This record gives sequence, structure tokens and C-alpha cells, in this order.
Amino acid sequence: DPYFATGQVILVRKGTTDIKQPSDLKGKVVAVQIGTTGQFAAEKIKGVKRIDTYNTTPEAFLALKMKKADAVVADELVVLEEQKANPGLLEIVGKPFTVEYYGIAVKKGNSALLRQINRALAQIKADGTYDAIYDKWFGTK
Repeated sequence: DPYFATGQVILVRKGTTDIKQPSDLKGKVVAVQIGTTGQFAAEKIKGVKRIDTYNTTPEAFLALKMKKADAVVADELVVLEEQKANPGLLEIVGKPFTVEYYGIAVKKGNSALLRQINRALAQIKADGTYDAIYDKWFGTK
């Protein structure tokens, strides 16, 4: 079972008013990390003027800060960390516009281990431990 759901978000310079959702990226330059789900999500947005790819997400953030791009599309958790590191410069607009699940990989055929992991995951979700861990590391849901 997946243990975490997240998605791609749009990051803009603070004070940007004309970008609120993916469709607002029409005619805009979007920065992404090459080969990521952020790139794949950005490529599905109709009318984007240009998608600039960078080797790392921090390089895409830098392009946004330097006004070489109008927005960045990246994983929500990565974007939240960037916001924490540079308060007041950048902001997320809207909510995640894709859904992506994190899971724990096990060797193919090792169904006993998979069952144990899923059981433990269900237990910590039921007893509140999962929410406490989430709140500690990511803030309140």
C-alpha cells in the first residue's frame, strides 16, 4: 500500500497574481527538473510557451528567482522545503494538480514482507502515530 500521497505544485515569485492554476501557465515559461514527474506534468499543460529543463530542481528554483521563468512545476515536498529555506521570496499557488503515491519497495515475490509492512502501516495510521510523524515533519495536514 502507498504510505504517502503528494503531487506536483506550481511555484511562483511572491506577488505573482496572474498564475493560480495550471491553465494560467498558458503563454508562460515553466522551469522543471529534467526527467521528473514535474517535467511530465508540465508537458501536459496546454499552451505553455516553453518548458526549460534543468539538471536539478534547485537550478529550476534559481531560474524562477532570476526571472528566467514564470513558474516552477515540482514535487510538493521539495517546493515546501524551498519555501522554508527562502521565506517571503516564492509561493505555491493552488493545490497539487497531480496525485503521486510513495511506497516501500520489496523484492518481487516477497509477499510475507509486504504484508508485514502493510500491517504495520495500517496500525500506525489507526493509532495516530502516522499523523504525529506527518505533523512533525511536514506540518498539520
